[in-house]
Amino acid sequence: MEKLTPEYPTDALAAALEVSESGFAAHRRKARRPRRQHDEQLRPLIRESFEQSRRTYGCPRVRLDLQDRGQRCGKNRIARLMRESGLRPKQKRRFRPRTTESRHAHPIAENWLAKVPAPDRPGLVWQSDFTYLETGEGWLFLAFILDACTRRCVAHHCRPDMRGELTTTTLALALQRQPPPPGLLHHSDRGGQYAAAAFAQLASASGLKRAICPNPPPSSQVKRMS
Repeated sequence: MEKLTPEYPTDALAAALEVSESGFAAHRRKARRPRRQHDEQLRPLIRESFEQSRRTYGCPRVRLDLQDRGQRCGKNRIARLMRESGLRPKQKRRFRPRTTESRHAHPIAENWLAKVPAPDRPGLVWQSDFTYLETGEGWLFLAFILDACTRRCVAHHCRPDMRGELTTTTLALALQRQPPPPGLLHHSDRGGQYAAAAFAQLASASGLKRAICPNPPPSSQVKRMS
């Protein structure tokens, strides 16, 4: 626009743009307004923050970064300037840990749960599984045992890893809190933590009858029986 005004009269440019001469003049003065000047100061700072993040920061993180540098501005303003500058963050694929590892050399117990009727009272079937929780300090793994009839949690235990101690400790807590009657059926998935020797020995010594489900996991089984 600045390059055209020396060559063409203002009224001709205003007519070509279908605006009034006063509106055209006001538009030319926008660049000198404080907000426009502040935008021009922010653009290189936003780009610097964006590049230093390896092009992964969106406007919320860029805004926090600028605040740490003493530059306070709104999220919408940063989003607009990033959009005008063509700064688009890369989308990261969120890491999700895989809890069930069925490729192991441990023996697999028979799926007895598929051969018995749904439990009609507590203390007949326990079902075990574990999941993961994302915390500020990393992943936390939570193992639990449910009574298949009442769906109450018999015991649970957390660890920062999913080694065999996670499930073995959970079973030991359950046995301590609620001693099982003879022949109680313990059901789990094919994960190595439930097929490991330490877990199998503890279950056998406590008189539990182990059952392992190939598919689906125990949580789905609980929902079907309830």
